[in-house]
Amino acid sequence: MRGSEAMSLDRGDLDTAAGVLTIRATKFRKSRQLPLHPSTLRALAGYQAIRDRACPAPATPSLLVSTTGARLCHSTV
Repeated sequence: MRGSEAMSLDRGDLDTAAGVLTIRATKFRKSRQLPLHPSTLRALAGYQAIRDRACPAPATPSLLVSTTGARLCHSTV
């Protein structure tokens, strides 16, 4: 997964029930699904819990956010 793809992920792109991450509009404007290992799902669940406590009302639907609740950008990553 490219860094720009990770920064573009929204919360709805993670399907924990199916264990799949949907990567939308990739390089050549295609989308794909990435199966996730159970340990990765646990790590993402832990991250989401911390994120939601730190930023209960984020300004963005982004899955990964900065400490201010904004979508990550290239200059900060």
